[in-house]
Amino acid sequence: LERFLAIYAEPLSDATAPFPGIMPFLKACRDKALAVVTNKPIAPTLELLERLELRQFFPVVVGGDSAPTKKPDPGPVRLALSQLGRPPADAVMIGDHVNDLLAGRAAGTLTCFCAWGTGDHRDAPHDLEAVVPADLGRLFLRDADA
Repeated sequence: LERFLAIYAEPLSDATAPFPGIMPFLKACRDKALAVVTNKPIAPTLELLERLELRQFFPVVVGGDSAPTKKPDPGPVRLALSQLGRPPADAVMIGDHVNDLLAGRAAGTLTCFCAWGTGDHRDAPHDLEAVVPADLGRLFLRDADA
């Protein structure tokens, strides 16, 4: 595991960038309480968010080693919601994988499947669907130009 994490961290942001349309969406969400919930370890996750200038948008980041369980268990989502001070009924879990959808649903949030990235919902139920990043603005922002 230590060797894997060292290799994983080396080229962390070399070939990584936010999907087109994500930065304007995040900038338009500055007044919203956002969190990252990932199964990836917290240290490289924080480093990547910093290098990509994304950390500023997420006051809460929960990594795979931040909670006793990982997605699809709802524990990490509940931890993020607790740290944000938000109830599940006021939250949406946005993700590109079946584990995101299952964790969000079990935590009591709405769920939004993103068809890019991993783009694998494996027929897991979800409340909303974003086919392209621009759909997020139409789904979650009053000004759909974001």
